[in-house]
Amino acid sequence: MPSGQVTPQKFWQLPLSELERELDSGPEGLTAAEAGLRRSRFGPNLIEQRRRVSLPLKFLGRFRNPLVLILLLAATVSAITGDLTAFFIISTIVLVSAALDAIQEFRAEDAAERLRASVALKEQALRDGNEVTLTGEELVPGDVVLLAAGDLVPADGRVLAAKDFSVNQALLTGEATR
Repeated sequence: MPSGQVTPQKFWQLPLSELERELDSGPEGLTAAEAGLRRSRFGPNLIEQRRRVSLPLKFLGRFRNPLVLILLLAATVSAITGDLTAFFIISTIVLVSAALDAIQEFRAEDAAERLRASVALKEQALRDGNEVTLTGEELVPGDVVLLAAGDLVPADGRVLAAKDFSVNQALLTGEATR
């Protein structure tokens, strides 16, 4: 880094008053209009999803497995040596296995996506100074989220006020919970 250049501070390092000024927000939350503008600017509060691979590409991907390649080589050798019965048996088993595997993975991804959508977390936040229920996807930078015991934190944030505050860090550290 060139000398004299200042590294910008992260939001958790800023004094609260400076952060509120930078986010143009405060303890009363955002207005609904401002939240709408921020949502159109920043997009939904979602983890970026990987692009799904199509079913035909999943099927073709099964043929990168070394065991499948060995079986296909054995089928080829069987065909070259004139043992067409072994060629057809091996080829059929490999093709059916690859197709079933690809279809099963594709359906499992669909089921996981439907489940994720059906259990979308609801959050309490302040908009226009009033407590409203939002999905985690609807939160924007500057929103004030109200948390209670057992709630999951829906986004990066700063604690503005707390009473009897504790955090289970086992998920972050990998420790076993009791």
